[in-house]
Amino acid sequence: MTDTSISLIQQLTAFIPQDFRYALSQNQTLSPHVTGAVLFADISGFTTLTRLLSQQLGHKQGAEEVLTQINPVYEALIAELHRYGGSVINFVGDAINCWLDDSQGCYGGNGYAGRNGGVYGRFAAR
Repeated sequence: MTDTSISLIQQLTAFIPQDFRYALSQNQTLSPHVTGAVLFADISGFTTLTRLLSQQLGHKQGAEEVLTQINPVYEALIAELHRYGGSVINFVGDAINCWLDDSQGCYGGNGYAGRNGGVYGRFAAR
């Protein structure tokens, strides 16, 4: 492989969910049916924060400050998500949709990812 093709592959991996990348790296077949949990997290007060920062700082600087405020929240959530083998599916405005695969019974089949602490519980406890 050339340096260019390796660089392209590295860039494209950002668009492949973590659990898929792992399965592909292990030459595992991906099942069309999976078990797991979906995590939807929305930042409370985001619209109000955005409006106030825009009024106080102007549109451009207000938008930059919004990112300064919310990026640490996403970074912490995504770090916990990845710790549990989860993947970010997409962002919708200030919300994030995530997937935690449990097809291997990693959470004991008891819904641990969403109910008994898991990503959200550990993140919310901060």
